[in-house]
Amino acid sequence: MIAVHEAIEDVGATELRREHDTWRLSKPEAVAPDSVPTIADLILAAHAHDVLDFRGLVQALTYFSYRVHSTAGLPDGHRSREDEGNFPNSFTGHISTWYGQPCTLVGEEANHAAVGSAAYRRHLAAHRAAFDPFVECYLAAADEMPGEHDVAERHRAGAQALRTADLAALRDLDPRWRPGGSDEFLSIVATLPLEVHEVESWVDDVFGDDA
Repeated sequence: MIAVHEAIEDVGATELRREHDTWRLSKPEAVAPDSVPTIADLILAAHAHDVLDFRGLVQALTYFSYRVHSTAGLPDGHRSREDEGNFPNSFTGHISTWYGQPCTLVGEEANHAAVGSAAYRRHLAAHRAAFDPFVECYLAAADEMPGEHDVAERHRAGAQALRTADLAALRDLDPRWRPGGSDEFLSIVATLPLEVHEVESWVDDVFGDDA
C-alpha cells in the first residue's frame, strides 16, 4: 500500500515538475492548436505561485532593471539562440526568466507571438501559468517597439499603456476579483511611475513591508 501511494504521489509530482532553467513543465499540458484561452482560463488552471500578478511584476522590475540594459523587439523573439543555447531576448523574455515564468523556445510559435495573443496564451496554458490582466497589458505594450530599446523606454511604454487602459475592465477579467471590489488597488496601478529608476522607491511606498 505504501508503494502504491508513493507511486501515485510521484505521478502527480512529475506532472507539475518544472525545468530549473526555463520553468517549463517537464510534461506540458495538451493544448488544441486552435484554442483561444482567456485570461480567466489561464488563471483558474494555474497554481497561485505560477500567476505573475502586478505586484510580482513591479518587484521583478526592481531587480531586472539594474541588470539588463536593453532588450529586443517582438520580431526578434522572446528568446534567441546563441552558441551555448537559448537566452532571453525580449522584455517579456527577460521578465519571464527573472520571475520564473515558463519561457518560450526558439522555433516555437509563441516565441514570436505578442503577449495576449492566442498563440502566447496557448504557451502559458501548456505550462499551466498565467499573467494577470494588468501584467498582460503592460508586457504587450513593452514589447511592441521593434529593434533594440533600453529597458527604460520599454517600461515607459508598458506603464503608459496601464495609465490609458480601462483598469476596472482589466480587473474584471481576473476571476480572483470579487464583483464590486475596492478600487484602491486600481489607484495604485494607475500611479506606476513612467521612469523605471523610480519603481523601487515607489514599491517601498505603496507596498511597504509587504514588498
